[in-house]
Amino acid sequence: MKTLAIITYTEGAANRYCSELEVLFKNKLSIKKYYVVDGNLSEGVQADLVLISTYDVYKITKKYIPDNIQIINTNLTILKSNFQKILDLPAGSKALLVNFSLSLALQCIDQIYQLGAKHIELIPYSPNLEETNGLELAITPDEEKLVPASVKHIINIGNRVIDISTIVYILIHFELEDLFYSPEVKDYYKKIMPLNFSSGLDMIQSYFCLNEFITMNYRSGIISFTQSGIITNYNPMAEKILGFKGESIIGENVLRLFPQPSIQEAIKKMRPLEKKQIKIKGDDILVKITTGETNVTSLCYITLERVHESTIKTTSFKKVSIASGYVAKYYFSDIITEDEHMKRVIQISEMNAKTHSSVLITGESGTGKELFAQAIHNASNREGNPFVAINCAAVPESLLESELFGYEEGAFTGARRGGKKGLFELAHSGTLFLDEIGEMPIGLQARLLRVLQEKEIIRIGGDRVIGVDVRIIAATNRRIDYLIKNNQFRLDLYYRLNVIPLKIPPLRDRKKDIPLLVDTFTKQLNANFQITDSAMKRLKNHYWEGNIRELRNYIEYFRNLCKPVIDIEDLPVLSEVEVIDTFLNKEEKENILKFEQYEKDKISDIIFILEALKNAEDSNRRLGRRSLAELSRIKRKHISEVEIRNLLFDMEAFQMVKILKGRGGTVITELGLKALEAIKSKAKD
Repeated sequence: MKTLAIITYTEGAANRYCSELEVLFKNKLSIKKYYVVDGNLSEGVQADLVLISTYDVYKITKKYIPDNIQIINTNLTILKSNFQKILDLPAGSKALLVNFSLSLALQCIDQIYQLGAKHIELIPYSPNLEETNGLELAITPDEEKLVPASVKHIINIGNRVIDISTIVYILIHFELEDLFYSPEVKDYYKKIMPLNFSSGLDMIQSYFCLNEFITMNYRSGIISFTQSGIITNYNPMAEKILGFKGESIIGENVLRLFPQPSIQEAIKKMRPLEKKQIKIKGDDILVKITTGETNVTSLCYITLERVHESTIKTTSFKKVSIASGYVAKYYFSDIITEDEHMKRVIQISEMNAKTHSSVLITGESGTGKELFAQAIHNASNREGNPFVAINCAAVPESLLESELFGYEEGAFTGARRGGKKGLFELAHSGTLFLDEIGEMPIGLQARLLRVLQEKEIIRIGGDRVIGVDVRIIAATNRRIDYLIKNNQFRLDLYYRLNVIPLKIPPLRDRKKDIPLLVDTFTKQLNANFQITDSAMKRLKNHYWEGNIRELRNYIEYFRNLCKPVIDIEDLPVLSEVEVIDTFLNKEEKENILKFEQYEKDKISDIIFILEALKNAEDSNRRLGRRSLAELSRIKRKHISEVEIRNLLFDMEAFQMVKILKGRGGTVITELGLKALEAIKSKAKD
């Protein structure tokens, strides 16, 4: 029996993790526990895989671990029931995060923010720190004994538990993928707050969302099974074709469903099979077998299609590249809007969809950048081919290169036998969507530029040039021009990507769309309530930092209230000033406040100039002093060119704008955009 070793700092943690894993792995693994005593381990570690609780523990115990044993770090998370205690805190709350050491406290804070609790401010605290900042609230992962005596209220979120990503890694390492469908693992997943992964490494998506993917995206019959032949899922059409209605076949061997020798041989040898016609219950059925070499789960698929339907469904069959799971689900018809700016963006997207040019989509988080990317793909000549997406910010730099370009066998320790295709190869003849491109390391940008120029790649550890035909659609919520100025983004790559620029407006600028989106989400969530006019007015005036994603969350919240009418007192929204304060850091707040005090008699003129510069940027124009003065006369503001010059100089001193040389005009900065919203909100109040 294979052995998994767990090494922790305390005996209690070792016992706890060991108990969790023994339940999940059903005695399929031998689990040995080690813990630190007086800065050492009592014996050397012997195992096939070692699980380390923290990096601090690794530094202490690495001398006890043989070099030939693979070591992985434990991803920890929080139980949903305990995380809800944090979510229930009022926005703007401040609390100490108390843990055994400063590094563990900081790690826990990062995780709480990563899981979505960004409405509170957490200050790290450990026994070697004396400063409590006068706070009377503390949050701790079961370390109440370490909380300072001056704290009056304690929220204990319990011991952190092993995240599902670590469970998945262990199962894959020991080839125990079948266990992932056990009730114990599914129940475990439901009770924790899972950490996020990129689409390229999304283990959780690959396993737990498989049923939703199949039932929503595949109209023919389909059965998924592991490489050992165990059935993991199927859809209603497969149930209908094979005639096992009411009988669950999950966990059974797929061979019992197909007695045909050619199909049995293909399954046993894990060999792909291209559309073979067989008889099932008197019907002619086309059977296709796809082996799972293109995803972390290594799942395999059997697709079933009646012969008389195959010619009718050829187009829709092609749309779903089930072998890889890389599917674009959205079309331009799925974009709901009455906003003229948004309609213009859609029009430009549709006009350029059938070209092969690169697209750069900019916009705030939650505005629907990937929705546009998928719609462009589905409106192009590449529609039936793969749509592959990856979030550049969610993948560690060390893994991103191999994800994009693939690797050859032996390229590095742990490389898969036979190597692995990268996303460029998987997206061949289709579209590669690079989300959060602004976070891509500068070194990888050079390799991406070469792909755009030469249409070819070389895998890591290889010397073979592979031609690829891929359309690139990139997206970012950051100001690329500032990244370029700070040498964080290559100018030549920007020009290669920005052939078709699309800027998605934020929801706060699409007030007419809010009732439409409310109605759409209400129907999607099967909710049944009415929103009063006063409540709808408040929703229209909300800042919507999270954009469409945030609005959908509110509709789900309203549904859960179970009230027939939602009025203004039911809204969980903050005032605009409070919301804006949550995304301004301390330095930005101080800078804006000083600026407001310095220009307190010119606030109306400041708002006018900043709004004019923002509108000019949205339409890819530049405004100078003369243009701003002329615009002020048209708007009956009557600000002289000299006054505008002086105000622009002051705004540049406070980093609100950037005055370009010569006739380059003036552009608004990121801080200027934030200042505009903050000043406007205060002016309203």
